[in-house]
Amino acid sequence: MSQIAVRVDDELKKEATAIFNELGLDMSTAVKLFLKQSVLTRSIPFDVKLDSE
Repeated sequence: MSQIAVRVDDELKKEATAIFNELGLDMSTAVKLFLKQSVLTRSIPFDVKLDSE
């Protein structure tokens, strides 16, 4: 099993953790879901766009 270390803003982590907790997930499970969906779809599982300037 591998480990991934990611640096994120404290507030981002706090807000994401609260959402995941409401969904019955911990941070590790949420990240695993993201990675599995990325592999399944062979893409980032949401739209990635540049801001209009």
